[in-house]
Amino acid sequence: MTANRTSDMLGKMAAELAAIKNELADVRVRYDMLHKRQVLPLDDGLLAIRHEIGWLIVPQEDFAAVLHLSDGVSGHEKGTTEVIRRLIRLSDTVIDLGAHIGLHTIPMARLVGPKGRVIAVEPVARTAECLRRSLVCNGVLDRCNIVIGAAGEINGTSSFYLGGNSMLGSLYPIVDDQKLIGVREFVLDDDIGDEVRVDVVKMDVEGAELKALAGMSRLIARNPDIAVIAEYGAIHLERVGIEPADWFAAFANVGLAAAFVIDEASGALSEVEVTRMNEMYSVNILFVHNAQRVANIGSGSATPANQ
Repeated sequence: MTANRTSDMLGKMAAELAAIKNELADVRVRYDMLHKRQVLPLDDGLLAIRHEIGWLIVPQEDFAAVLHLSDGVSGHEKGTTEVIRRLIRLSDTVIDLGAHIGLHTIPMARLVGPKGRVIAVEPVARTAECLRRSLVCNGVLDRCNIVIGAAGEINGTSSFYLGGNSMLGSLYPIVDDQKLIGVREFVLDDDIGDEVRVDVVKMDVEGAELKALAGMSRLIARNPDIAVIAEYGAIHLERVGIEPADWFAAFANVGLAAAFVIDEASGALSEVEVTRMNEMYSVNILFVHNAQRVANIGSGSATPANQ
């Protein structure tokens, strides 16, 4: 056998071996996904879904959320979770507006520790029960207060619009074919009181951000180191009739003048360019009184605001 033929055979064997290794790696990834994928039926038409943050309880009729969460490996707003991790310290008090089933509440509760407090606000009673069970399953209910209601600008009963899945409810009719229910709307300043220190607020209220903001102006004013994370949704604001510049101005008017886009891939923070925000479908924004707050926690790997 000539040297050339030997070399060719060895080359083919190396290529075949590499292909086998790639196939085995793919099988391992698929096995890991199947191993992590666990969905267990519970009473009351609920499902327990194993997720990367722990067990989550979901109504079985909310098939969109079930499919989104049940692969066992998909994260939820990983960049925002990373920013929350950098912001929250042991013994902090944190408010989760639009807590849903606990996708952010659970990590928050672990970060504040047993001496901290998470106030989890969820308007829909059935979803709030799922949230309660999720907190129980993950051993953090002891440091959480669940408030059934929608943080807004009045104290009373208001219309609440349910979207195509349980993540899309709002005080505004922001989606088509929504179902209308009555919920308790409350002013956060009145509910929390003027003596509780608040360190971080996460706001996922589907277009009703300025309603919630109007009800927490005292809270923001008396907590100079507070950080507020709010979802910016251009389509939501368009349906509500709020211009992007006015949305950001409302936060600036209560003292939250420094605004940063959160990159969901990396957790990096980049300064907001308001004139370019219409290019973004949906993104979470970190608001602080002073940009030094961001410098203190680190901004991550900076990325352009339009990415």
